This record gives sequence, structure tokens and C-alpha cells, in this order.
Amino acid sequence: MAWMKLTSKALYLIAGGTYQYIDKIELGSSVNGEYQLTFPVYWFQGQDSPPRRMSVNLNETREPTPLWGGDNGDTHAPNPPTPGPMPDYNGDYYEARVWPWVVVAPSGLNCRADAELSAAIRTGFAQGTVIESSGWKADSQGRPWLYIPTEDGYIRSNSRFIQPAY
Repeated sequence: MAWMKLTSKALYLIAGGTYQYIDKIELGSSVNGEYQLTFPVYWFQGQDSPPRRMSVNLNETREPTPLWGGDNGDTHAPNPPTPGPMPDYNGDYYEARVWPWVVVAPSGLNCRADAELSAAIRTGFAQGTVIESSGWKADSQGRPWLYIPTEDGYIRSNSRFIQPAY
């Protein structure tokens, strides 16, 4: 689940379980000590409510790093996100777009050589790890698995194990 962090420079939408930001809003200058911020609508799409947690430390000197790599100076993510993936009634995601995910399973999540529970494990991802998928494939039971190109493997595509990073 994404969360927000406010520093003396910006308000950040942080990918769940990380210190990497998805988007940021520069604070700019205050008027009579007050800041007016306009939140992008997609910060709250696909959620039942706004992020539940916000960290405030105006003395913080370390700023979060971008989730998508180098900071290009924009105040928004390089490719502003569209509405996020939504699970079906079983909690399964069928997502063909390239998308960042956060591992939410307390014991982590295995990445397998193929889209089957019996396939060899290539690697494991700890809870809070942000990973990017690019397409999906069904196993012999019809359950969806997301392809993780950096590992050339598959993870089970279910809300018990992963959530969209935003």
C-alpha cells in the first residue's frame, strides 16, 4: 500500500514498503506560512481511501529516490500512471501492462521458472520489495501468473501476495 511522506521540499507518494517515490508535489513557497497543494487524482484511484499513513519530518535532509530511476526534474513520474490494476472476486490480477507491484505476503514471494507451483524457484522476493511485471500467463489451473522480466520468471498474481505499488 502506498503512503505519503512530507519533507521541507515536497510531499511524496511512496511505494509501499520502500523509500522510493512514485510521484511528488513540490512545496514551493508558502503564503502566510500556509502551503496549498493540489493532489493528482490517480494518487487515490483504486483505493478505498487515501493512503492511511503519512510521515512528517520537516528536518529530514534525505529525500526519497524515484521509483522509476533517475529524477528528471519533473514534478510527476516519467509516465504518469493510469488507474491501477484491480483484482477479481478471487483476488487475482490479470494485468498485461508493464506495472510496478509491492510484495505484501509476510513470508515473501517465490519467483518461478514457469507459471506453475511445481516449477523451479528462480529467486524469492521479501515483503515490501517493489517488482515490475510485463504481462501474464495462466497455469494449468487457469490461475494468473505475472511475468517478471528481470528474473525471467513468474510470480503468482493474487492480492494475497502482491498489491499494485500505487
